[in-house]
Amino acid sequence: MTANKRKRIIKILELRKDIKNGMSWNEAIDKYSISRDTVSQWLKHTVISESDLAEVYEKAKSTSERRLIGCGEGGALCSNMNELEFIESKSGLGFKLFPMQRLIVKAFYGIPLEAEEQKQLEDLKVQGKTTWESGQIYNELVLMCGMKGGKTELISAISCIEEWKLYKLGNPQLHYGLPEGKEIYIINVAADKDQARDTIFASTHDRIQHSEFYQQRNYEAGVSDYKMEDTNVIIKSGHSSSSSMVGRTAILVMFDEIARFTEKSTGKSSGNVVYNSLTRSVAPFRGAGKIASLSSTMHEKDMINQLFEKSKEIKTMLGFKLATWEINPNLPFDCDFLQTELKKSPEDFWRDFGCEPSKAVEKYYRDRLKIDQMFLDGRQAGMVNPIDHDGKLKDKFKGNSEFNYYLHLDPAINNCSFGIALAYRHGDKVYVPLAHGFKAGANSEIDFEMLKEFIGLVIDRYPTIKLATFDSYIAASLAQYIVSRGVKVEFLSVQKEHHDSLKVEGIYRGKILTYPNEVLERELKDLELINGKKVDHPADSSKDRADAVAGAAYHALEEKEVEIYMGGDEIEEPEEYNMSMRRTMFNRR
Repeated sequence: MTANKRKRIIKILELRKDIKNGMSWNEAIDKYSISRDTVSQWLKHTVISESDLAEVYEKAKSTSERRLIGCGEGGALCSNMNELEFIESKSGLGFKLFPMQRLIVKAFYGIPLEAEEQKQLEDLKVQGKTTWESGQIYNELVLMCGMKGGKTELISAISCIEEWKLYKLGNPQLHYGLPEGKEIYIINVAADKDQARDTIFASTHDRIQHSEFYQQRNYEAGVSDYKMEDTNVIIKSGHSSSSSMVGRTAILVMFDEIARFTEKSTGKSSGNVVYNSLTRSVAPFRGAGKIASLSSTMHEKDMINQLFEKSKEIKTMLGFKLATWEINPNLPFDCDFLQTELKKSPEDFWRDFGCEPSKAVEKYYRDRLKIDQMFLDGRQAGMVNPIDHDGKLKDKFKGNSEFNYYLHLDPAINNCSFGIALAYRHGDKVYVPLAHGFKAGANSEIDFEMLKEFIGLVIDRYPTIKLATFDSYIAASLAQYIVSRGVKVEFLSVQKEHHDSLKVEGIYRGKILTYPNEVLERELKDLELINGKKVDHPADSSKDRADAVAGAAYHALEEKEVEIYMGGDEIEEPEEYNMSMRRTMFNRR
């Protein structure tokens, strides 16, 4: 570009700024010594190409020139950009998107598509992976995406887009008929406070801190918010349990990992409540307000799946359902990371990365051959049933003082059954020499004296039991007896986390060995996954032994640091006994 052409472009931009600030045409004619026809010509956007603007911006000699040409103080370059150009331009956010992210932005904001992009969207629609319709105007985005797909970076860019669009209005409050100085919010809501701060808001922080557009503006940066001083727009993060987010006037509301929103007091999903409460915040903007929900999936009835289904019916909702490798080219399906995750647990892989939700109720163990292999390996290792025909321990059932043993007791709440298991680690294998259960007779309860005798014999045979855990306050009297025998005791309610450890780290990796056990085999194969959150048994089955093995093997698979009850005259029941796992007691090293 010649020096004269550059000077002419700067002069045109200065005139446009003067006219925008109230200068009359006659005053402009006098100041710039040009004709009325030239003023008219210079005010047309087509007189300067985007490429020329970008080149002049790159070679700007001062901050004032960069603001005039770029995005600060009403500069020309960003004013002429579309949303995608703002994200990727150096004078905007300067952030390069993945091809699929670019396609999502184009589809959501109605940016003209290339022929290849049009076909790609049409193919995705045929595959059931998007609800996009050509020519449709959208104000809500539903992005169901595999983990590490790049959805957080995309949504953070969209939050900056919406702030930029308000900035371009000059006085957004006046434009939308709001009171002068009214705060306008861009809200990011996550499952908890840390996630709200560490995901979308952290990514938005990175966009702002590395953007020439924002570095030319004045703002106040807080721990969980940004306040733009020139527009009174606040970008704020919060969590799904915070009522303080409700009632604000928002141009954009974002829900991060909405499938995982839960109410702390009940553990039930709170996605619907939070969504319905906060989406009303965009109402004052007469269709210009935006809503964005993003999440990996948990089960077929979770909130992100509900929203994706709604996007098939509501024309203004745009839905996408994409696997990790479909959106993030840096993680192709055959990469080492994803293939390792696939080998660890195929069902978890397809849910977390393949974006295939678990069914509301499904079999917990999809690969049942791995269960069969556990018993086969145990038999080949010489393991046999330690219980004789009379239900008593065989004489050969004895421990090795070189090993640490873990005992878990799992009484049923109604006191009609009782599971007990013992596990120890040898090398990279975990052996379960005992997985037994007791059933009460009709209209009766378990005989705790008989149990005490049985457990006492186990302690006699295995003097190196490092820890005994139990799953219910019903077993408190037995726990007191175990303490009196010199064994350390803790409460442990077996949850999905413990079954996941048994399945993924143990059975699926071939690390668990035990003797042929028909009842345990049936219980493991009958286990169901409920809404992706809870492991339970069907009405016609049980899981006493399965829970006992999960509880005992949990510690043998990986040593834990635990706060151990060291004994005393009595074991007192905690004032607020929580049946969920005591995370403060069992934290991974």
